[in-house]
Amino acid sequence: MDAVPAAEHEPPAPPGWVRHWARQWRALLALLSVFGMNCTRGWPPRPWRGLRWYGSLVLAVRILHDVQALIEIKTTREDIGKINYIVLLCLYEMSVKLVGSVVSQVVMLVRPEDVCLVTECMLLYSRVGQPAVWGAVALVGPTYVVGLVLVAGPSTYAMATTGTWMQLFSYMLGDLVPSVVMMLVGIMQLLMTALYVGFATDESSNVKGWVSEAEASKCPAHVELLRKLRVRQQFLHDMVLHHNSAFGWCYLSCLAHVFMETVLCLYLGLAQLRQVADPSEPLLNAWFCTWGAFELTMFCGMCILGQKLVDHHGQMYCLLRGFLVSNPQLCTEAKLELQGFAQQIRRQDNRPGIFGLIHYDLKTMKAVKLKTRERIHKTDQLRTIPMFCLATGFYCHCIVLQGFASTVTYIIVLSQFEPAVGH
Repeated sequence: MDAVPAAEHEPPAPPGWVRHWARQWRALLALLSVFGMNCTRGWPPRPWRGLRWYGSLVLAVRILHDVQALIEIKTTREDIGKINYIVLLCLYEMSVKLVGSVVSQVVMLVRPEDVCLVTECMLLYSRVGQPAVWGAVALVGPTYVVGLVLVAGPSTYAMATTGTWMQLFSYMLGDLVPSVVMMLVGIMQLLMTALYVGFATDESSNVKGWVSEAEASKCPAHVELLRKLRVRQQFLHDMVLHHNSAFGWCYLSCLAHVFMETVLCLYLGLAQLRQVADPSEPLLNAWFCTWGAFELTMFCGMCILGQKLVDHHGQMYCLLRGFLVSNPQLCTEAKLELQGFAQQIRRQDNRPGIFGLIHYDLKTMKAVKLKTRERIHKTDQLRTIPMFCLATGFYCHCIVLQGFASTVTYIIVLSQFEPAVGH
């Protein structure tokens, strides 16, 4: 038996916009490797022990530095008697950021095979899916990376020009690096969800094409093609489920960080309305508002992409059921395949989420908004402040008083229900 050439073992280049997505994915993995969050290399990526040791060293240095910085800030403020609400809030935010980034980094270092499996699944699907539809999903990664650079750059420049090198190093290692790391985790979630939306778009267009051809020819030979589409859709569903569970702890930490830092930045940016911050720092307040709004767009972007994924599956279900109802003369094999495909889509939950506890779609975003407005109406002592400042202030108090665990639980619960707003 002749040996298979080595070239045949190399994965083929992905077609269409998936090739562009693969470049973004490789660039993101390289950035994560720089920050010690990724211990894979090559293409397709494979675990490498050297990067794991490097990530472990970065993790140990960050933990020691951040814990020391927190203790030093607290001790210094206590000595001069300036432990106030904003200082406590900043200390709590730094603690949440530290815990979240450490949890995410540990998960990424302990389970590098999940990154490899996700990449292999993408390559396998692109061999048969041939997705060639371009759209906004192909620009998700570059848009957020450029935004991250534009938002983080000014703060680093300001610190470099006004402080010492030791202060700059402490700021970057203790505050900027954990924020950037958690933002990169959020971009990874957005990038993977954008890929699933692209695959679902391709699957929906293929189902629509199959229905159109079947209506024109009434030929039962199309059943084999329908079965292939059904297998591809099941494969896409399995990819979404694996992604939700494999990186669940990373995304849960990222969600807690996004809510916490969004609240803090918007609160500090708008605090001059409550005469808490120094009104002589308009640029600083504008930067806080910009950073908070940028992080908030990550949550909204995930909800929009999740809703897009749900809509594509709903469109496939309607196409299949409509064709089945309008063509009762189909053979038994075709009817069974159509019914099985439609029921398969109906029974599956294809929304991106975290361990099945929270799912990202417009319903979740609406529930968070309604719950915030409900609490605003019930908070009598904050009636004179604008709605947005009220929302951030409320979440600040909620997070400080209830703690990290109860805050995450609160977000999960309110995201799953639509409470009625009292008038």
